[in-house]
Amino acid sequence: MLLETIKSFQTQTFQNWELILVDDGTSLFEVQQIEGWISNDVRVKHLRRMDGMQGASVCRNLGLKMAKGKWVIFFDSDDLITSDCLNFRMKECEKHDDLDMLVFQTAIFQNTPSDATRFWNRFYDQDDLLRFLNADVVWPICGSLIRREYILKNNLQFNEQALSFQDWEWHIRVLCKFPHYIKVSSPVNMFIRRNNSYIKNSDSHHQYEVTMNRLQNMKLLCLEAPIQSNYIYIEAIQRTMLFEIFRLQNNRKQHLEKFIIEIESMYSSSTINKIALYLKRRSKLLAIHPVLFKIYTRLSRKTYAQKALIMKRSYNSLIMH
Repeated sequence: MLLETIKSFQTQTFQNWELILVDDGTSLFEVQQIEGWISNDVRVKHLRRMDGMQGASVCRNLGLKMAKGKWVIFFDSDDLITSDCLNFRMKECEKHDDLDMLVFQTAIFQNTPSDATRFWNRFYDQDDLLRFLNADVVWPICGSLIRREYILKNNLQFNEQALSFQDWEWHIRVLCKFPHYIKVSSPVNMFIRRNNSYIKNSDSHHQYEVTMNRLQNMKLLCLEAPIQSNYIYIEAIQRTMLFEIFRLQNNRKQHLEKFIIEIESMYSSSTINKIALYLKRRSKLLAIHPVLFKIYTRLSRKTYAQKALIMKRSYNSLIMH
């Protein structure tokens, strides 16, 4: 799939680009394939991470250090772009040269871009930071085009300690620096692959250790000045954290009361208190017997607490026409 991504760059009508491939442990055979393919293209640089920490955040930070371009896009190894993508984006940058970031709509496909039927998410004229804090991921990692100077000036980096949600956290930290940006809805020339293998990999995000790491990183996000000073933002991230507890309970994880209390204590509001009480009751019933836990959860489906906890997300809900 990586070769397919590389090819989608090499067929761009806009030619003045650099592509930095950061290898996080590719097999020797795949390395030989990649190096053979890019050997005659000086615009493509292949960096192999040989030791130390691994993961998407580490690789993206390494790529950032090597980057020389004026604008930066982050790609996963299976994302694809149409041949006019970079040309269109550069024209938009020229039209809006005073901006720090431009965000573009992205479509989701399974096997080929032609089978794409959904956009990544809806673009609204709303507070994007609030949407992200509510775990409504407005755009994916490849959806934003960010001025490299802005990244350096604000000392922005990916959290290398995060075991999951690295992109989500990056977007929040970027928005906390108050960038000047616009969202461009069309045309769609960026495509993200989402198939069964992706869903299988994502299941690991719900494991206990990974979720605990995620909750810790969410707490650290609350120290960002724009979040810390706004109770609406605090309540949004509290709700997201409590939803993580809710999912752990659904996976029959016990002894979570102290985490519920800790999250509730961050900021007291009627909504958060009701959600916390609901989760505490679930936790107690789960400890007594799973059947009681299941019955209570079913009977609570239409309560305010559960409705407030499981908010309807717009994520992936917009069908392409």
